[in-house]
Amino acid sequence: MIITFVDVQDTTAAGNCFVGVLPQDWTAACRWKAAMRRASIAAALTCSRKGSQSSIPERRATDSVENRCN
Repeated sequence: MIITFVDVQDTTAAGNCFVGVLPQDWTAACRWKAAMRRASIAAALTCSRKGSQSSIPERRATDSVENRCN
């Protein structure tokens, strides 16, 4: 299990980010569990930034967190 702590700045786009990343990874031949993990990390990173669209992380940022936690 990966637990990621972030300094929450704004939760506005967290749900949208999660819902966007989840199907993207799931349809890209990822397993459901891996897609859920990536979507959760992306949503957590989104909460650490202010704003809506500007707070959604690029894939490399999500990869970086995931790699540190494995």
